[in-house]
Amino acid sequence: MSSGDWINALPSQWGNESLEGLVEVASIPEVSWLPSSIGWQVLVALGGAWLLVQVLNAAAVYHSNRYRRQASKKLGLLRDNGQIAEMPALLRETALHAFPRTAIAPLTGQHWERWLDNHCPDSGFTAQSKSLLSQAAYHSSVMDDDKVNTLYASIQLWIARH
Repeated sequence: MSSGDWINALPSQWGNESLEGLVEVASIPEVSWLPSSIGWQVLVALGGAWLLVQVLNAAAVYHSNRYRRQASKKLGLLRDNGQIAEMPALLRETALHAFPRTAIAPLTGQHWERWLDNHCPDSGFTAQSKSLLSQAAYHSSVMDDDKVNTLYASIQLWIARH
């Protein structure tokens, strides 16, 4: 018997005889994932609008805090390069980005430190960093590492939280 002869040897009716007249049932159409009622459509539209507003607000906050990110980066570079005398100027420059010049320009010494503490109480310019700003501006070469680290931490905290 050759390889194709076995097909001819099969009976004319092949398979289960009880299934001979069976007609297959049509399957149901797929269920749509899109909302079908108006209430769900309104809810999806409102959710999309809320999400868009949240994304736009987050983008606006990110954009408005650009000066903080730049000041923080510059502060790190100043510390790494040993330019301690530039830190107080950077702090004032950062404050000028956030507050009107008329409020900041006349402040010096303890008034400046108090003002900084009023806008960020945790920074501790009047408590733990007392007079370090003026010392850094005019006598930075005699500051030890502990004072520099304290000043850096206070300025970094003020930049982040004011």
